[in-house]
Amino acid sequence: MKRKTGKNIEKWRLFNKAQGGRRDCCLGPPFTKAQGGEMIGLLVIVILMVVIFAVYIRFSSAPDSKGEEARVSEANNYLVSSMLNSNVCPGKSLEDAIKAWGNNDKVCQEGNMEQFITQEAETMLKAYFGARYEKNGKHPFQLTIKPAEGSSNTEITIGEKQLACETGGIMPSRAYSIGRVASMQVKTCVSLQI
Repeated sequence: MKRKTGKNIEKWRLFNKAQGGRRDCCLGPPFTKAQGGEMIGLLVIVILMVVIFAVYIRFSSAPDSKGEEARVSEANNYLVSSMLNSNVCPGKSLEDAIKAWGNNDKVCQEGNMEQFITQEAETMLKAYFGARYEKNGKHPFQLTIKPAEGSSNTEITIGEKQLACETGGIMPSRAYSIGRVASMQVKTCVSLQI
């Protein structure tokens, strides 16, 4: 592109006045159609980038749609996982005891495995829930250990047989499979975890 020197600027001003223009203040020719198209294209790109950025900010800063229920469900999953991994006697976890119960074996030299599992699980639940373990003679949770189909064992339920919550609703954990002999799940009142 040719550099504008004083001589070129003067020529431009004379040309501009001859055309009837009032652009004697400007140093360059007016926009051509091609330059106008480029400017519109650039403007469209900038607007598009602003819109994309606004959408990104909107969705990245949105609160978690699950919110409270997701927290409670996660806490219930953590509770079941922690209970299964807790030791009930040296070298044996609650999961090992439930497997032995499902296979009609014994662990920790205990006689009645159903009673042993119930006692150990109740101790863990009391430690977890603390003062919230029992209110007005009711437990705000239900822990079930179901034997596999075809087993001679009966289902173990700790807490309320028919869980009913005053406020919030019931939130279950996922059902944890224990070997192929049983599954364990806890349900709590949503208001209990808040």
